[in-house]
Amino acid sequence: MGCAAGVYAFDFDKRRPVVIAPLNCKVGCVTCANTCPVHAVSFPPLSRIHKIIKKKNVLTTSKKELEDNADRVRYRR
Repeated sequence: MGCAAGVYAFDFDKRRPVVIAPLNCKVGCVTCANTCPVHAVSFPPLSRIHKIIKKKNVLTTSKKELEDNADRVRYRR
């Protein structure tokens, strides 16, 4: 419930958080990992993310391209 970007919300019926807007996730933000009581969320080090951005030229990827490819991303529930 502490995600400022609105990536996840809490499903009170299932009593667990659920991802509702994965494309809102911000690079470098680790709030969800820090607040998860069972440590179920983890991220690679920022140095690894920077290498990926340089290699893939991620900064030029448009939001539409990300949304079009979102179906290829799998989320564990």
